[in-house]
This record gives sequence, structure tokens and C-alpha cells, in this order.
Amino acid sequence: LVEMVLYECTLGENSAEHLRQVLVNQSALARMDLRLRDSLGDEGMRLVAEGIKQSQSIRSLSFSYTTIQDVAAQHLADAIAANKSLVHVSVSTTWLKPTGVESLALGLRKSTTVKRVEIGREKFEQAGAEEWALTIKENTTI
Repeated sequence: LVEMVLYECTLGENSAEHLRQVLVNQSALARMDLRLRDSLGDEGMRLVAEGIKQSQSIRSLSFSYTTIQDVAAQHLADAIAANKSLVHVSVSTTWLKPTGVESLALGLRKSTTVKRVEIGREKFEQAGAEEWALTIKENTTI
């Protein structure tokens, strides 16, 4: 398995645990694209984030058209910062609150491997735009 795309799915915690296992156990998985109908929720994202942290092969990660709540955004941010194989992250057309934007921006600032970030079509408040600008300025790999 090299690429996994889940489009307009509704996933619960049980599914999130299976995604965690795929991320950890599939050594060839290079791309995961999740376009979910509903939020994974905080616990579901925590499980997926654990898989992202442990994956040594994931290079591209997309959460387009997905709602990510604040705590879930923090889990995702921690995973992005910790993963050493990730080079592309897309959160375009993702629904984030200002605290979630701040968390993701900080996670990307800490990443030493991400080179490409897609954040298009979001409607950010001024603070969110400033966080993304600071991320681009401070992370020299992007």
C-alpha cells in the first residue's frame, strides 16, 4: 500500500485505530489523503496522530474538507512536528478555529522536514493569517 485516499467517509474511533495501525505497519505508505464528512474527533485524531508520529514512510498528508477541532489540531500539530519523513502537508479547505490554526502553525514551525504546505481557501481571522506568515518566515524548509 503506497497511497490511501478516503473520500467523504465518516470514521469513528474504531476506524481511527485501524488508520493508526496502517500508518505504523505499512512501510511503503507514502501518501494519506483524508477528506472526511465529519470530524475524527479529539480521540480519533489522537490515534491517527500517533500513527503519523510513528510512521517512517509517510511523505504527504492531507486533511482537506475536514473539520478539525482545537484539541484534535494540537494532536495533529504534535505529529507533524515529530514525524521525520513528512515533506508535504495540506489543510486546504479545512475548517479550523483560531486556536487550531495556531496549533498547526506552531507544529509546522517545529518541523524540520516539511517543505510544502497547502493552506488555501481558509477564511482566517487576522491572527490566523499572522500565524501562517510567521510559520513561513521561521521555518526555512518551507
